[in-house]
Amino acid sequence: MQNFVFENPTKIIFGKGQIPRIGKETARFGRRALLVFGMGTILKNGVYDQVTNALEKAGVEIVDFPGVKSNPVLSHVQKGIALARGENVDVILAVGGGSVIDAAKAIAAGVVAHHDVWDFFTFSKPVTGALPVLTVATVSASASEMNAGAVVTREDGCQKYCIVSPFIQPKVSVLDPTVLFSLSPAYSAYSAVDIITHMLEGYFNNTSSASPLQDRLVESLIKTVMESTEIILKEPDNYDARANMMWSAGLAFNGLTTAGMGQVRMPAHMI
Repeated sequence: MQNFVFENPTKIIFGKGQIPRIGKETARFGRRALLVFGMGTILKNGVYDQVTNALEKAGVEIVDFPGVKSNPVLSHVQKGIALARGENVDVILAVGGGSVIDAAKAIAAGVVAHHDVWDFFTFSKPVTGALPVLTVATVSASASEMNAGAVVTREDGCQKYCIVSPFIQPKVSVLDPTVLFSLSPAYSAYSAVDIITHMLEGYFNNTSSASPLQDRLVESLIKTVMESTEIILKEPDNYDARANMMWSAGLAFNGLTTAGMGQVRMPAHMI
């Protein structure tokens, strides 16, 4: 095991019925929130109403920014930055899966920057600050709700790049497994593959000569994801299976499984 520093400051609020707590949590960081979400699923499953009701009760004003699609694109992020600046928001709340959360992180960093947000992704400029980011996760896959990374695609040139910075690490993330009940079998399976792939990157591609602890941690998480997925495909509203899947996703890619593993390459991103 090699030397490492592990720090994960994200506060996790986990369990059924916990979404209303996002109101008071958001109010600790700001009073005018940019609410970032996707293509409208949260409007249909009741999550949007839960979130906005909680924010209103906490005295937080809401500026909606919908439309994030899978694999968030730069042009949409830039629109979010412009909206956030124009509306003078002071906190970013992402409600969705990894794509939504990644877009929110990029917006948070871009709002306080005096240059194009894409400069962060090409490493032309370092991230030196960001508006606080909070999340309500509605898909369990990339662990963006519990890590400091964000991936954005620039449409012209099809450049898909990432940034990693503690400034965009979510302050608080609410994880309610019941919101996963409405995920389709296909998306549930996709999520499982995503979780496992992230872990396999470090499992097979590292520079540590001996890593029995991390190996067994990864192996146990993979086994849990596989077993949970089998149950979910038969019983989509099985709470324990969804809960195990949701928490496994967070642990899979929050830095824990690769701590002490040395340099870890990410072939899956390149593929």
